[in-house]
This record gives sequence, structure tokens and C-alpha cells, in this order.
Amino acid sequence: MKKIFCLLLIISSVTWAQNKIYTLEESLLTGLKNNDLMKISESKMRETEFLYKAQKKELLPKLKLTAGYTRFSDVDPFEVSVPFSPTPIKIQDALLNQYTLGATVTQPLFTGFRLSSGVNIANYNRKIYEVENKETANQVSLNIIKSYWEFAKIKLINILLEKRLTSVQNHVKDSKVYLQNGLITKNELLKLQVLESDTKIKLLEAKDKIELARMNFNKAIGINLDAESEIESEIFSVTEKPENFKTYLAEAFKNRNEIKTTDLNLLSAKEKIKMTEASYYPQVSLFATVNYNNPNQRYMPLKDEFNESWAAGVSLNWELWNWGQTSDKKQQTKERFYQLSVSKKLVQEKIEVEVYKNYLDLITIEKQIKNIELMKTQTKENLRISKKKYSEHLITGSDLVDAETDFLEAEIKLAKIKMDRQILQEVFKKSLGRKLY
Repeated sequence: MKKIFCLLLIISSVTWAQNKIYTLEESLLTGLKNNDLMKISESKMRETEFLYKAQKKELLPKLKLTAGYTRFSDVDPFEVSVPFSPTPIKIQDALLNQYTLGATVTQPLFTGFRLSSGVNIANYNRKIYEVENKETANQVSLNIIKSYWEFAKIKLINILLEKRLTSVQNHVKDSKVYLQNGLITKNELLKLQVLESDTKIKLLEAKDKIELARMNFNKAIGINLDAESEIESEIFSVTEKPENFKTYLAEAFKNRNEIKTTDLNLLSAKEKIKMTEASYYPQVSLFATVNYNNPNQRYMPLKDEFNESWAAGVSLNWELWNWGQTSDKKQQTKERFYQLSVSKKLVQEKIEVEVYKNYLDLITIEKQIKNIELMKTQTKENLRISKKKYSEHLITGSDLVDAETDFLEAEIKLAKIKMDRQILQEVFKKSLGRKLY
């Protein structure tokens, strides 16, 4: 198998030397950088970070500036009639223009824990999107890994088919000489020529599949679909021996992002219950106001001039009765909390089934690999015997080609299933909540 991979590397470097060659690590880095889902996920992280910062600032004092101008309709001046005067006494001329300019500082003192709960909820939402970003990265990485190994698989099959075609063509060439010398029948030559034609057709199909696999790979890493990309086929990584299923399940329950997200949503739901309970309490805040108005209502009589005044104090708002609206909202958030509690159990059950399936699949594919390795050993020995018999003219060229075909098919099966195992290993790791990138 190592010789085949070396051959694959040599052909790749000679035939596609001008193309960009991606290792698996480079494929993951490129794909994660270019993927639109990752860009959206990272934007959501930044969004929730700003929301969290904004919510924390609700605890700080706020300064508000107000300004305005009002024009009043013309009215008679303010006059008072007195007994000793034949004419009313004018107290105040009508002021037709009003200018207001003021600044107010407010600081919440007690809000029934509404603001602190809001900060906690924003913080949990921020953490939820961080976890979801990791899950998105893991899913994108798995798609890249799948496309990478599918690309490598079809390329390897193509090389093995080319190897088979070369062998068949050599046998056809030799058989033509044997036919001229009367050592074989024409039917034997025809059988080899049919096999040669069939191999060429399969090779053409394989080349088409290479282009399709390259397109899928390009799409997975976020480059142009028609880019002449290539991959560096790496030696298969060592597979871990399957451990006890309960050990894997415990790891999955600890690491899976879905469970982390559900736990954070439960904590957020608890804070939302506290937030609804805030309506049971009074809302207390400090305030201070500075006004610079024309006319200023604090100065009597009113004059058409700017005057400064200030005020400071404590305000209290307490909704004593709202027909049970607060209680209804509290029950609504409690139901939401209950739904999340039940959904966590469903998530755990789904994870348990997923991990168990992948666990069994991994064990099964290991057994299949051992069987195919045994098949390859048997076909290799059969090919050795067939070559010896062929050299002694005990079998025909078509018999030798059959033995070579059996060995080649065993090689192809072994290569395909080992690459399938690479993919399955990553699927299994993802189901355990392990990082793939």
C-alpha cells in the first residue's frame, strides 16, 4: 500500500506540478477561512459580544440632554382687577417664545434584579454562540475531510486501473506473438482484447469521477469549482482500538456541543424567570437635572431671559396591581424552562444512538478490513502461482490476467475501505464531541 501512495505522489508531482497541492491540514485551514457558514457564525459571535457589552452598560449612570423651542399663539397679558383701580393691573406680559435646555443624569439603584438578570442572559447567549461556532467548525471540517478522502480514493482507483491496463496491454501484445506461433487460440486473444477495452472504459469513468471529486473538494474548501486543485495523499493515520462503549458515551455527554448549548439555555431560562419576577418589586433610581431655560418656570415672574436651575432626588415606581400579568409571564418562562429540561433528555438519547451506531460501524469496518487483507494475501499468492504456471505454459495468458485482476480488485477494495475507515473515524470523533480542525 505504501508503494501505491508513493506512486500516487510521483504522478501528482509530475502531471499536476503547476497546480496547488493541498494537504489535509491545509485543506481544513483554507476551508474554514473561506466557508460562508463560518463567516455567519463568527458574525453572530461578534453580534452577541456587542449585545453583552451593551447590556452591562445598563447598570451604569446615563446622561440625557434635552433641548427645544416652542412658539405660542399671541394672547392677552395676565391682568388682575382690584377695587381701588379703575383699570386692571397687568401682572405679566404674554411670552410667545420658549427655549429649553437641560441635562439629566439617572442611576438605577434597584430594579428587582432585572438588569443583573439581563446581563447574565446576554452572557449566556454569548457563550451559546461560541459553542455553536465550534459545532459549525466541526461540521464544516467533517465535510472537508470527507471530500478530501473521496478525492484521494478515486485518484488511487484511477492509478490502479492504469496499472491494470498496462498489464493487460502487455499480455495482449505477447498473446499476438503467441497466436502467430500457434501457442494460443484466437479466442484467448479476443478475451484479452475485450478485457483491455473494458478496462479502458472503466478508466474513462474513473477520470470523470476524478473531476467530480475535485469539484466537490473545491466546493468544500471554498475555491473556484473549476480550479485545478490537487491533494497530497497521506499515509493512513493509526486507528485507535475501540474501547468500552460506556467510556465513549461518557466522553460524548461531556464534550458534545448540543448538551453544552442546552445547559446554557437552561441557565438563561432561569434568569428569564428572575427577570419576570422583577415586576413584583419597586424600581428605584437616583436622578439629577440641570436646566437652562427661557423662561425658567422656577423664576417668578416669568421673564424673557435664560436662567439656570437644578433638581435632584430619588424616584420610585411600583406596579401594585396588573391583574396577574406578572404571574402569567412567570409561568410562561417556567414552561420554557421545563421544555428545555425535557429536550436535554432527548438530545442525550439522540447522542447515545449516534455514538453507538458509529461505534458499531467502526468495529464492523475493522473486521471487514481484516477479511479484505486476507483476500488480498490469498489473491497475491494465487497470482504468484499463476505466474509460475504461465512461465511453464501450464495456463493461458487470460488465466494469468484473471489472477492479476483478482489481486487488483482486492487492492482496490482494501484501498477504498481504508479510506472509508478514515472518514468513519472522523465521523466517530465528531459524535464524541472531539475537535476535528
